[in-house]
Amino acid sequence: MASSRSGKRKKNAARIAKARVAHKSSGRPIARGIRWDRLPGSWLVVILLVMGVLYVPPLHGYYKQRTETTAAKANLQALGKENRALKARAKALKRDSTIELEARKLGMVKPDERPFVVTR
Repeated sequence: MASSRSGKRKKNAARIAKARVAHKSSGRPIARGIRWDRLPGSWLVVILLVMGVLYVPPLHGYYKQRTETTAAKANLQALGKENRALKARAKALKRDSTIELEARKLGMVKPDERPFVVTR
C-alpha cells in the first residue's frame, strides 16, 4: 500500500511539473477544475448560500411582474367594459328620442310648448 501511494505521488509530481512547464511556455493557466475533495464542507455551504442569494432578485422580479400583469389584465377588462358602455351611450345619443329625453331632463321645452312646473 505504501508503494502505491509513493507511485501516485510520483505521478502527481510529474503531472504538476508538466503543467508548470506548459504554463510557462504557453503563458496561460491550465484548466484543471475544482477539487471538491479538498474543499471544506463549510465552504460548500457558503457557496450554496451565495448562489441562493443570487437567485432571490430574479425570482422577486418575476413574481412582481406576474402580479403587475394580473392587475393590468383586470384593468384592461374594466376599461373594455367601460368602452362598450360608452359606445352604446354614444349610439343612443344619435337617436332623436334620446336627445329629446335628455333635453327635457335639463328643463328645456320646444318652442311651441308651454312649460309647467308641478310641485307637491
